[in-house]
Amino acid sequence: MGVFFSINQFHQNQSQAETALKSRFDTIFQQVTLVISDKVNSYDQMLRATQGLFQASYYVSRNEFKVFADKLQLETIYPGLLGLGYSQLVLPEARVEHEAMIRKQGFPDYKIYPEGEREIYSSIIYLEPFKERNLRAFGYDMASNSVRSEAMWRARDTLTTAMSGGVKLVQDLPGESVTGLLMYLPTFKNVGLLNDSVSASKREHTGWVYVVFRIEDIIRATLAHFPSLTRLQINDISPLNGDVLFDTGDFDDHWQLTETSVLAGRQWQFSAQPDMAFRAQYLTNWPIIRLVLELLFTVALMAISWLLINGKLRAEKLANNMTAQLREQNQRLSLATETAKMGIWDWDFETDRMWLDGNLAKLMGLQRTRSHQILFQDWCALFDEQDRARLEQEIDYVINNRVDLNIELLFQLDAYNSRMIQLNAVMRFNHSGQPTGMVGVSFDITDRWFYQSRLEQTEARWKFALEGSGEGVWDWTLTDDSVIYSERLVTMLGYSPDDFTPHFSEWADRIHPDDLPQVQKDLTALFDGSQPAYRNEHRIKCRDGSWKWILAKGIVIERDEHGEPLRAVGTNSDISWRKDTELALRQSEERFRNAFDTAAIGMALVSIEGRWLEVNPALCDMLGYTEAELMALTFMDITHPEDLDLDQHFVRKLLDKELDHYHIEKRYFCRGGEIIDVLLSVSVVHDEQGGVLHFVSQVEDITTRKQEEAHIRKMAFYDALTGLPNRRLYEEHFGMAIQQARRNKQVLALMFVDIDYFKSINDNYGHDAGDLIIQVVAEKMSNTLRASDTLARLGGDEFVVVLHEVSSPDAALHVAQNLVASVSEPIELEDGTAVQVTLSIGVTAGIPTVDDAMTHYLKQADMALYDVKAAGRNGASLYQASGA
Repeated sequence: MGVFFSINQFHQNQSQAETALKSRFDTIFQQVTLVISDKVNSYDQMLRATQGLFQASYYVSRNEFKVFADKLQLETIYPGLLGLGYSQLVLPEARVEHEAMIRKQGFPDYKIYPEGEREIYSSIIYLEPFKERNLRAFGYDMASNSVRSEAMWRARDTLTTAMSGGVKLVQDLPGESVTGLLMYLPTFKNVGLLNDSVSASKREHTGWVYVVFRIEDIIRATLAHFPSLTRLQINDISPLNGDVLFDTGDFDDHWQLTETSVLAGRQWQFSAQPDMAFRAQYLTNWPIIRLVLELLFTVALMAISWLLINGKLRAEKLANNMTAQLREQNQRLSLATETAKMGIWDWDFETDRMWLDGNLAKLMGLQRTRSHQILFQDWCALFDEQDRARLEQEIDYVINNRVDLNIELLFQLDAYNSRMIQLNAVMRFNHSGQPTGMVGVSFDITDRWFYQSRLEQTEARWKFALEGSGEGVWDWTLTDDSVIYSERLVTMLGYSPDDFTPHFSEWADRIHPDDLPQVQKDLTALFDGSQPAYRNEHRIKCRDGSWKWILAKGIVIERDEHGEPLRAVGTNSDISWRKDTELALRQSEERFRNAFDTAAIGMALVSIEGRWLEVNPALCDMLGYTEAELMALTFMDITHPEDLDLDQHFVRKLLDKELDHYHIEKRYFCRGGEIIDVLLSVSVVHDEQGGVLHFVSQVEDITTRKQEEAHIRKMAFYDALTGLPNRRLYEEHFGMAIQQARRNKQVLALMFVDIDYFKSINDNYGHDAGDLIIQVVAEKMSNTLRASDTLARLGGDEFVVVLHEVSSPDAALHVAQNLVASVSEPIELEDGTAVQVTLSIGVTAGIPTVDDAMTHYLKQADMALYDVKAAGRNGASLYQASGA
């Protein structure tokens, strides 16, 4: 009976061991998937905080983005993250201006890459940390990659975080093969953070904030804490761009665990299997089991009890770990905003209640909870009385004019502490366009405000001191002709205080003889009261024999009962630098005048209204006007209408101080009516207050160069015999047509056209006749096709036709039949001989879906052309897939 019981107990132990194995491994597996998912979700939370930074600001500068990223402590709080960035949406027509703006910020080699014309660009302009490998991503157009762009547009259309499939990162070296992932959130201009009632199509889309990471970095760091899990595979099973993200290999036929999670719009499948070492911890070998069967029954019961108790402890530990993970997940966003000294608030107009997050509640001295609700008037009452009135006035203006809120306010935290915060907010609207609330962020700027206030006070004191004393101070008692000279005044001339006696003559004797009469005249005017103050610029001799320009200023501060001066004080300032500058300016103006009058290119001074102020002879000769005729016009009068908007666009940027110069190519009308191409370079001359005085324009005639460029382009992209696009231009047009058809889900058709028996025509009538035949056939086909279609000559008697926006494949075949019919009439040669010409045309049509669509179309059209020739030529055939 005991043996039977032992054997039965053995089988139960085996079953329990297998169950314990699965239970323990499932616990580890769930912890690993939770940790990995939690890390990815933490990126989502951090990304939303970054989106809030852009949504609450009119403009986020490079430095502001860096400060924000530094405060998030990316490398500490978000291990495995390669970077946090901003990719700006750039339209093709704004690309040149965008690149010039970034170069002006200190990046002279910046340009959007990869090269090529696209319908839209998305250039990485901010990426932190901005060092080492991340520098390679600067200027990269992520929209140029299909995997990235799918996630970007999904984020824009759904207004939620979207993750890409696995990609090769531009940060990686050519030999590296680690899978990279990116997560995106869109940014919009002047739209509330939480205002989902406004559709994406109505928002002004500006770009994306994104994070980039390697999934292997996250998993390796996670598995370091779970050494018993050595077999793990993660697959992206999303409908698009599915891929294997991570795989340790070594899976066998033993059971495995599978878990599916949705992360940022992607569906990940986690699979894991215990290795032999892990199984050995729970499944013992048979000889050991036989030995265990011989143990006392009581020991077996104790072992079972121990397993049950230990299983309960493990379950409790798992629950505690999962609770801690969830708590950490919820705390990360709070930590990010708290680190940045930032709080979030939301004001509902209907209830007049405000929701404050815990950080803002703490900042304003309220009870620290996860969130805090307060009436709007009670919230306003927290601010200083004057600032409270200013806040209410500003909010009324924001609501009435539907603009963003941006204001700095002071509030009293307690009897001894004041805080300064900056409020940034945007309006929320319902579907009818009516305002329903306001959402914003608040920053604690007390330190910056205190530092700025102290700085302003210090600057005011220094300004007062400099204005009161100048560079050197003199105090002149006229009754005994004694003068007190400050140390700075005498050292200014290279002397020591001991070298100066306390008399006016010490100064007067060193004044330049040519300047002395005016000094005496100005002092007399001060003393007799005809001038309230003394001011004179003169030269004075230094100890080393050189002359220094001095600005002397003074006033009489004491007179007797008869009005006679008793005491005067003043300052002497060294203005040699100014005099040198004035001299340099005169010399510079002289050089400019000489260059202006004798320059080989056109030069002009132009007013901010566009009037010619001065023009040089070269410009008059270039345009055919006399100086008087040109001065009666504006630059707008002679600018080609199609170029005027661009020119005035840059002029406005000069006036707004967004640029200090610009270069454009444009066209001018000459006096005789002819049009010339010019390279225009414009810079600005400012007055002393920084205002724009006028523009300096340099005009170079580039008409000949443009004509040569056009000729070169025609030779490079057009067939010399027919004037049709050649193979290079056709491939460029066909590539763009494929992209457009794929994006718009439209039918695209391609035709291969051959002139039947063309070799015989050349042999029988000569190559000149053959060339004439090609020209006539090209002209007749061009007249048959639409202007939007592309007809190109590949060489010899081979032509290709690209039909855009075809309604159906049968419609494309109908066009091909019309082309065959267009050459049905005989072609007359120069000697009067009539030659009958026929065409063979292979047609393929459909919506491009495969990756290498161009090659796909070419093969199908070629096969269809072969069918026409096999059937006797003189016709058109539509490609039919096998079995169709």
